[in-house]
Amino acid sequence: KAGLDPSAIRKLWIRRRSIDARRGRVSLVYALGLEVVDSRPRGEAFPIPEPEPDHFLPGDGLLSGPIVVVGAGPCGLMAAHTLAEEGYPVLLLERGCRIHTNGFLSGGSLDPDSNVLFGEGGAGAYSDGKLTARNRDIAGRRALELLMRYGAGEEIGYDAKPHIGTDRLKGVISALTDGIQSLGGRVLFGAKLTGILEAGGEIASLSFQWKGQTETLQPGAVVLATGHSARDTYRMLHSLGVPLMPKPFAVGARIEHHQSMVDGVQYGAYAGHPRLGAAEYALTARGGDRGVYTFCMCPGGQVIPSVSDPGLLCVNGMSYHARDGENANSALIVQVSPKDYPPGPLGGVVFQEEMERRAYNVTNSYAAPTQRVEDFLRRRPTRRLGAVKPTYPLGQAFCSLDDVLPDYVCRSLREALPYLGRKLRGFDSPDGVFTGVE
Repeated sequence: KAGLDPSAIRKLWIRRRSIDARRGRVSLVYALGLEVVDSRPRGEAFPIPEPEPDHFLPGDGLLSGPIVVVGAGPCGLMAAHTLAEEGYPVLLLERGCRIHTNGFLSGGSLDPDSNVLFGEGGAGAYSDGKLTARNRDIAGRRALELLMRYGAGEEIGYDAKPHIGTDRLKGVISALTDGIQSLGGRVLFGAKLTGILEAGGEIASLSFQWKGQTETLQPGAVVLATGHSARDTYRMLHSLGVPLMPKPFAVGARIEHHQSMVDGVQYGAYAGHPRLGAAEYALTARGGDRGVYTFCMCPGGQVIPSVSDPGLLCVNGMSYHARDGENANSALIVQVSPKDYPPGPLGGVVFQEEMERRAYNVTNSYAAPTQRVEDFLRRRPTRRLGAVKPTYPLGQAFCSLDDVLPDYVCRSLREALPYLGRKLRGFDSPDGVFTGVE
């Protein structure tokens, strides 16, 4: 393709790999990088631009204490590692424990401070392990390189849709945490932020609970990487007068189908080919005046409880590296905006909690509200399952999702499902299963 003699190639590597399954053909598409002796290829080649380096710009004043990073999810781990690597004193606080087998997923009791959402790696450690960025910022590349340095496979550096999987991600994240400590950073697990004191426009002190005691220190700076679900922290910040504003998001339920159905629709005669793996999809539609779309699609995965608060129930999806489970699942969600929430900057949090409370109250347990797609479309409660069996591990609570989700969300889902079924044949099949809420 480049019109080069093989002897002119010093090095060859994969820059990007993707699957093109359009128009009934299935192809693996590669973009390759070449390092050549003669820099003037005659064929289909062009110079690869060197990315601008991501300069770390130090401040000009002395720190009054360590830089405290709150939260050991993706953002907190990346921040703490970057700072430690640059020689800054870093203290990483994480309210949960180090990654371990989560007993709650197998029916154990819920620990509000260490669960699927809180702990080393954050919620992403118990999700699909997908690595998605919606921009081309060079920091995204740095994050991938950091994960590869600590044990992730090199394919995440070039796959169009990189994926690690929960089973492999756990080891990578623990190695990354150890790396922060080897660089001189300090990491405390079971350390919960409880207060921030401001004086003269600066943070004068920070307090946290650790090993049954309240610790107080003067930080040089604070990085809040608390994630989506630290609602108590958001309420504390609001009480301190920190400016907060509600934003749009989306709500709905997980939808499950047989992975073999998705493979057949996407890959046709090539379904099941070992070079392809489990097929994915990404769908969008309109339901009335609201956007409806799939999110966090987990091929060959399972639906899990995403819970940190007693008496509330929310779900998420995850998969292992092999993605070899019987079902595919994805969130099917509807856009909501601040006009749908109670007033105030934390109205969206109140809105979430109300739905999660309804989901829990279906059975007063962590069995998840479940409804067949056909029953949902016909507005009737589910009495029995069809061919698709839910993967949620803590039991099913047959119900009508209309008792859990707002009526405008259900209307939008019903309007969108037939259209989505035309875009991906079988998506609206009767035996598909909804599990809520997402």
